[in-house]
Amino acid sequence: MSDARDEQMMQALRQRPTIKPGLLIGVGVVVALVVAVAVVAVSAGGGKANRHFSALSRCLIGEPVKEGENVFLRLREVELAEQLRPSAEGEGWPARCAPHASELYRSLDGSGKEALLARLLRSELSCGDDETAPCQFPTEGHPFGKADEVWEAARIAGVAIVDVPDVAAPAHRLAPALRRDLPALASAKHYLADSGVTPSGQAWLVYGARRGSELPMRLCRVTERGKSAECSDVKGPAASGELTLLDLSEPPAVVGNFPGEDGDERGAVSLLDGARIKLRAGMRKGHVLEPRGKELFLVEIDGGAAVAQAKLELDPTTQATMVAGQFGYLHEQDGERKLSWRRIGAGAVLEGEPVTLAGTIPARVDVCEATPTSGVAHGLQGEERVVWFVDGGAWSPPVKGRVPRVRTNEWGPDCRPARYLRHWVERDEGGFQVGRLDCSPKGCKSDAVAFTEKRIKRFLAVTSFDDRVAVVYETHAGGLRSRVAPLGSLDAQPPALIMDSFEFSGEKLENPRVTVAPDHVILTFDNEKHQLAIVVSADAHGAVTPK
Repeated sequence: MSDARDEQMMQALRQRPTIKPGLLIGVGVVVALVVAVAVVAVSAGGGKANRHFSALSRCLIGEPVKEGENVFLRLREVELAEQLRPSAEGEGWPARCAPHASELYRSLDGSGKEALLARLLRSELSCGDDETAPCQFPTEGHPFGKADEVWEAARIAGVAIVDVPDVAAPAHRLAPALRRDLPALASAKHYLADSGVTPSGQAWLVYGARRGSELPMRLCRVTERGKSAECSDVKGPAASGELTLLDLSEPPAVVGNFPGEDGDERGAVSLLDGARIKLRAGMRKGHVLEPRGKELFLVEIDGGAAVAQAKLELDPTTQATMVAGQFGYLHEQDGERKLSWRRIGAGAVLEGEPVTLAGTIPARVDVCEATPTSGVAHGLQGEERVVWFVDGGAWSPPVKGRVPRVRTNEWGPDCRPARYLRHWVERDEGGFQVGRLDCSPKGCKSDAVAFTEKRIKRFLAVTSFDDRVAVVYETHAGGLRSRVAPLGSLDAQPPALIMDSFEFSGEKLENPRVTVAPDHVILTFDNEKHQLAIVVSADAHGAVTPK
């Protein structure tokens, strides 16, 4: 389906005439849809029009619509599912339904209560009065833009649904999990300032107030695998400028600009009560390196104050990092770059002899911590990722794996106990490749599979839930989708439709942000009225609902 066709469908939605409130559907499409569908009466005999209309209905949408259900959106669900079917010989949907429309049109006398139905079929499907002018579904735009009006006209004409088991119904529908009435976590006068996932797997969303709104900051703790959120306004001074989570430990706190005696000053406040939090070097608890002239010190901080320090016999410009209670630093030895580690003891003193890691050391080494006692060191050496694991003070030999670096979007690193993950999407001539680098102390495995769905707009997130890969993406054809499956069967897994963009045509979902937890993904959006959040997990997806 072309972009021009998409726009025609949007116009069809926008231009539908408004009807009295008693006929409006409950799903709340932005435009007023002429809904109908009181055609649920079952007739035993009923005449030719009954059978032909029933055949057309079954061929297009399957089971009869229920009272209050919208025909247009049901057709949309079938259309989205049909777009995923491989091309096959013979006449596909909806063209195979056209003969039923022709028979229905010719069974009408075109006068009285049947006049409106006949006129709609003629204008929508170009139906003629003889076999040389059969009804035809358009090849551009929505296949049946005024389906709601046709079903309502059938009701007015007294046409009833009868059983037509010999007519083939659509095999599948792609129904959105979410409708327009999404619960809001914050107002449109807020913005998502920062987010993060705690070691326990709870996600924190911090909302700041837009300039001039004079609203308090807002904290949402997303619980129950993303299904609900405990949200509260933050007491205390209003923040200005950039807001970032201080760390992911209790109490939740943010760093920002807050009012002081001499104007706004950089600082941190608790998100529980707005109280000021004392910091040193941007930290309230842990270890930090402080260069002082030509000397380098390791400083232990607790409660935002220095409680111990030790001078290091290293140049202040030394590249150094810390993970799992250990201090690592890059240095030259025998003309080669080396990476050595020492345990951090009481009083910020480095204990024991240095442990120098084997293998070629990248020019830059980063760390990501999986637990307080285990973690990962990693770097890029040429085309390969080099990874070491530490657990209980012991370091593994290096393992290596490759991630494509041309025409590639990359997500990661994602560090878990004894596991290092990176995911990517690579564009190729046939569409896309979705890949994963999966490393453990035993080695790395790098795999990629074809992702052949057409008309991808953008990929928002790629991650793993245990051994299943989760892909969240937008399409030009039908809004926000996801697939969750083992990597090898990802392309064969039917997508789940999270929300259909046509149903949200009047609300702009902007500035998507992604927060990845071990067993779910949270997507947050701005819109014209609210701050919204959606969760995608291994088993389901839906809106994040505030308690």
